[in-house]
Amino acid sequence: MKKMMLLLPLLLSVNAFAFENPCNDGNCTMQQIEAVNRANYKTHEQLMQEADQWEAEHYKWWVDYHREAQARADALPKYQYKPGGQKDNCVTRFYEEASSIIGDNAKQYINVREIEGGKCEFEIKDMAYELCEYFDSFSSLATPHWAAAEWCRYRLEGVAVTTEYRDIIYTPAFTDDVKQQLNARLKPIEDKHHKIYQNLYKQHLKQVNK
Repeated sequence: MKKMMLLLPLLLSVNAFAFENPCNDGNCTMQQIEAVNRANYKTHEQLMQEADQWEAEHYKWWVDYHREAQARADALPKYQYKPGGQKDNCVTRFYEEASSIIGDNAKQYINVREIEGGKCEFEIKDMAYELCEYFDSFSSLATPHWAAAEWCRYRLEGVAVTTEYRDIIYTPAFTDDVKQQLNARLKPIEDKHHKIYQNLYKQHLKQVNK
């Protein structure tokens, strides 16, 4: 299966530095111009602080999110083939059927674990977001992890935007203005995902603690 890694850069929104200049009509005195310059400088400093704070908070959330995802992946039981052993369980059945769907070894891209009642739960690995197009098919084979559907929705939405820039990323054409434009389009997607994920996590905790 074709594998892609598409960077979603964390950048600052160009709209954050926009301000209204009352002297645009050219009728300001020198004192007014100086006052506007001082006001704009202060506004710029404030916006820089807010942007730095937002980036720091978002980065911390992003690190925590992936640390939790990795911890879940590490905690999954590792299937080991035993010659002559019983292979008829939901984990092996899932991998066999999922592999036939994608035409590749599903173990490379999907984590599966057995849960109660002989059923299985799956989640697609972080860099295998392309498999989200088969999400419904996988869901017919096993139960999705509580955040799996939202993760696929978020990744596909973000990738759809970033793909529009794939031909210029890492080229001179990918200027700061273009980066800011891209970030302005990605930030609402990130914020929406963050909000939905937090709500899903709260619901999951309530379910676990029943």
